[in-house]
Amino acid sequence: LASAQESENSPPVMPGMDASLYADLVARYEVQLAQQSEDLKTTFKAFLDHPDDTEQSQSTAMILHSLAGSGGNYGYPLVSTIARAAENLVKNNPAPDAAMFDILGNHIVALNWISSHNLSGPGGPAGEAILQGLKDFG
Repeated sequence: LASAQESENSPPVMPGMDASLYADLVARYEVQLAQQSEDLKTTFKAFLDHPDDTEQSQSTAMILHSLAGSGGNYGYPLVSTIARAAENLVKNNPAPDAAMFDILGNHIVALNWISSHNLSGPGGPAGEAILQGLKDFG
């Protein structure tokens, strides 16, 4: 059996899939996650600069939707959880205000940190701290 540390840091292999193939897919996902995180920062800045522009809102929500849908498949459920909450925030606030942008910004910072640190799985104590911080300041 793998140690608790190994199983927490290693993404689960999809049933019926070769472990090395899955590891390669996860590595590719991590590159994609880093790019999407950068795209999200850029899109969020444009949304912040033009809060009434529905195209900016939709672009931000679209990236968040993609992150929410893919994270869990590659061993990043924390990405899915945070991205889904952020996507809902954008979709449920057709007239965004400063408070919404602050909360959304915190979620985006969290997603970027997770991406830059390859924090897979539930994230252990760091993941718990991130989720608690988002809850406390959201």
